[in-house]
Amino acid sequence: MNGEFVAHALAGAASIAAVAAIHAPLAYAAWRLAGNWFGARSPAERARDAFLAACVIWHCEVLLLGVAGALGWLGVSLLHYMLLAAILLIERRMHTVVSPRSVLDGAAAADKGGDVRAIAWSAVGAALFLAAGLALYRIAALPDPYDSLTYHLMLPARWLDAGRLEAVSTIFGDIAPTYTPAAVEEFFFGLMLPLGFDGLARIGQLPFLLAGAALVAALARGETADAAPAARARGIAAAAMYLFLPELLVQGTGSMVDVAAAAYFLGALHRLLRWRRSRAPRDAIFAGALAGLVAASRFTGPVYLLGLVPFLCARPNRDWLRGIACFLGALAVTGAYPYVRNWLWTGNPLYPLEIELGGRTLFDGLFDSGALSASRYHIAGVHTALQFLTSAWGYTGIAAAATGAVLPFLTFGKLSPSRFAAPALLLFALHFFVVPYNANMRFLFPCWALAVLALVAIPALERARPGVFLAIAAAFALEAILRLAGEFRAMSPAPAAANVSLAACALVAAGTAAGWRAAKLGARGRRTIATLAAAAALLGVAGAQAWRETHPREIDGRDLRFRGYAAAWAAVRGFPDRSRIAYAGANLPYPLRGGARRHDVFTVPLDGAEVRRLPHEQERGSDLAASAASVELAIERARPDRVRWLERVALARVDYLALYLPSSRRSRLPEEEWVERDPRRFERVAIDLPAEGPRLIIYRVRLDAAPENAAGGKR
Repeated sequence: MNGEFVAHALAGAASIAAVAAIHAPLAYAAWRLAGNWFGARSPAERARDAFLAACVIWHCEVLLLGVAGALGWLGVSLLHYMLLAAILLIERRMHTVVSPRSVLDGAAAADKGGDVRAIAWSAVGAALFLAAGLALYRIAALPDPYDSLTYHLMLPARWLDAGRLEAVSTIFGDIAPTYTPAAVEEFFFGLMLPLGFDGLARIGQLPFLLAGAALVAALARGETADAAPAARARGIAAAAMYLFLPELLVQGTGSMVDVAAAAYFLGALHRLLRWRRSRAPRDAIFAGALAGLVAASRFTGPVYLLGLVPFLCARPNRDWLRGIACFLGALAVTGAYPYVRNWLWTGNPLYPLEIELGGRTLFDGLFDSGALSASRYHIAGVHTALQFLTSAWGYTGIAAAATGAVLPFLTFGKLSPSRFAAPALLLFALHFFVVPYNANMRFLFPCWALAVLALVAIPALERARPGVFLAIAAAFALEAILRLAGEFRAMSPAPAAANVSLAACALVAAGTAAGWRAAKLGARGRRTIATLAAAAALLGVAGAQAWRETHPREIDGRDLRFRGYAAAWAAVRGFPDRSRIAYAGANLPYPLRGGARRHDVFTVPLDGAEVRRLPHEQERGSDLAASAASVELAIERARPDRVRWLERVALARVDYLALYLPSSRRSRLPEEEWVERDPRRFERVAIDLPAEGPRLIIYRVRLDAAPENAAGGKR
């Protein structure tokens, strides 16, 4: 076991080094853009803006290479170096070359003294330590979220294998993810290049979590680089309130997409406010590009972008019209692809949802809004909505949001609302009255950020002493630590609340001490500490991933939904490399890839059609589409044909057949009946499975063997 662990750890370290080597030109190009083009004035601002600029550039590169079918490490590397060369050439012509070292040294010269500055560094240290601890714990001990195993991780893995952008069919449940916008998954793909190592992608939202907190702090304190102590304290309090929302903190160390979408939203908002003052086209372009990434992150993205509309409103003039044109143009460039793709494929940009207006069908789909409202993810009624919101935000969070976003409107002018209050209420109303899947409180992360900003901008608080804001930050951090264990309640065995709280307190204390010490150092000392900390964190990721690779059954089995599948998922890791595995019964393809084995995983339609056929291709000629009232459709399941299915299994060169048997299934899978009738050609792999509950049965396919029942025929 020790030798296997070391081998996995070394492979992980090599993969992380490869990721860093491939993306180093992009990181350096984005760093120069942030400082020389976007006007970042401090290392923290420059790092934040460089990260957002890199995300925009990476999205454009992935679209270009993915559509061209050159989405591999070689094409990515060439494009990175071409981009860097172009930026350096333009800078030389514009005579705007700035050394990164000079920025750090200049910031260090201006960053001397002041208890609030030291407290700010301590807050940064506490956030980094706590986030890093949660991230390593997630890799080493927590099962991946269901949606990640369905498509958040499966999409980038598929692109890595195919070398181009492809959709992953999710026909064994909600089929909408098949057509989902996937800008955040593109970021995960970049973390998997070139070897398929998924340790970094598993915690891929971590940089977005930190960037979002930094943006909230910047929005709260204003744009002054040398802000007054009260403004800095206000920024610390806002960032702490945003960061220490337990659901956001835990999800921000995982491989979902909502924290990333919130960071893109906040980046667009921050740059829009700067554009309102500068009227510079580059600010409008950057804001529009980030807004486009919000739209390209999930189907609900365009709805939440309405929260930016109030910040676009101004007295019309030539500069305003030019800025709006730049904003909308950049938004279209970065946000239009998934909707244009769906329209070209299906004739409907929001497929599979049928779009109606005034009783007329504008775009045909597989189901209408009524099917979404009938889902268990839709809630109706004020009482139920408050229950869900209380579970997600806590009583303190609801009180804080209501004080900032609602109370000023109820005081009849005695307490003027901030500019963030109305957009926060708008997003809240859109979530509960427009978005069908409104039981997902994670969609409200941008609304939470706006509510926090509205609270700290209340005039009575805005003029408060720094100690008031620091007390607010400490109170939210303490409540988050106490509530943190609740985020792991679905695990079995769940970590003890006392252990989680003690570990979180230890991380926060260590981070606070490290940040306070860093505040007393010069630029060189900070660079040394940052370099050593980054190296230690990356080595920690390699070690945590190695532990996961050597204990897969134990970790995956902690989620009660996966307990019956964990043994089979672990067995798949022992199959020959690059095996071809067909699956049915549940939308859980990613664990069947076998980690570093990188098996090819796909479905074989029951009617014998081509593998990886998408639902809109199956819909044509089907009589199910017209009467569909559910988001869970499997059109080809209505026409099972055993003979054609066997032919397709042979043509697809299937090595193994994996059948998910959920406990909630209403009937047996046709494949289950067919393979039981033909044990010579479908040999069951010996796996220790539970006697009842959900199970995953795997068969070794031997179609060259004589069939048990040659008569076959249609079922």
